[in-house]
Amino acid sequence: MNQISTTWKIDEVDSAEDAVEAAMAAHSAKTSYDLIVIDQDFGKQGMLGTEATATMREVGVRSLIV
Repeated sequence: MNQISTTWKIDEVDSAEDAVEAAMAAHSAKTSYDLIVIDQDFGKQGMLGTEATATMREVGVRSLIV
């Protein structure tokens, strides 16, 4: 059996706005995330997860968002 060594880099943010900012920065730097996990209800104030996802898509972020 072949073993694959994988290193994961995980960034954690506190709000949907911060998630959008991080995704846009990575996209601009051409180092986009492989996967973005976003909470629909990212807190009781500010942007919802669906709004954050739409914003990311509008600026060209093509990462898998779940």
